[in-house]
Amino acid sequence: SDTFKGPVSAVFQGVGAGEDLAGGITGGYGLIKYRGKVWSIQHNGNSVNLMREDGDGPRGSIDVVILKANAQLSKTFYVNGWDENNNNPPDCASANGIVPDQGVPHKQSEVCATCPRNAWGSAPNGGKGKACGDHRRMAVVPLTDLRNEFYGGPLLLRCPAASLQDMAAFDSRYKGMGYPYFTMGIKIGFDPGESYPKFTFAAIRPLTEEEAKV
Repeated sequence: SDTFKGPVSAVFQGVGAGEDLAGGITGGYGLIKYRGKVWSIQHNGNSVNLMREDGDGPRGSIDVVILKANAQLSKTFYVNGWDENNNNPPDCASANGIVPDQGVPHKQSEVCATCPRNAWGSAPNGGKGKACGDHRRMAVVPLTDLRNEFYGGPLLLRCPAASLQDMAAFDSRYKGMGYPYFTMGIKIGFDPGESYPKFTFAAIRPLTEEEAKV
C-alpha cells in the first residue's frame, strides 16, 4: 500500500528470498509437452503444436538451453497407467521425489522411499519397472529466443524415465570436455528406433558471451 515505506534493514541487504513464496505454483509458467512425438507448448491454458518452418508437419526436435535441472528425480503415478491421450493430472505425484505433493488426488504413501508404487517390479502387467514413473524436471528456453517473453520466460520440460540414462551420458561427456549443460545449446529429439517418445540429445554450439549474460 501507499503507507508501506522505509528502507530495508541493512541486515537483509543482498539477501534474496528466491521463490520461497511462489515456488510450486504451476499456473504461471509454460510447459513443453510431447504426445505421439509431437512437441507442443502449453501456456495460460492454451496449447500450440511446434511445426516445421517449411510447413511440412511437426518439428522433430527442439533447440533449447537447459537453464537448471532438479537434481532430485520427480515422480508421477496413474492408477490406470499413463495414457498420452489423457490430460488428467496424475493420481499421485512428487516434485522433489521425497514426499507426495500437497493436494494430490490419491496419495499413495507418506514418503516416496517406502511407497509400494515406487518399488521395482510394481509396474502394471508384471513388468520389471515401477508403477510410479521417474522423470527429471528442467527449466529450458529456446536457443533462438533466450528471454522467451511471449511464453513467460523459462518453460518446464520433463525428461521421461527411459531417457534419463542417455541424458546423464550426454551430460558426463560434455562436462568432461569443460561444457556444463547450461553453457550450450542442445538439440532434443526423438529416437526414431523407438515407438514411444525416447529423447535424443545433441550439442549444437556453446553460448556466445552475450547469450551467456542473458
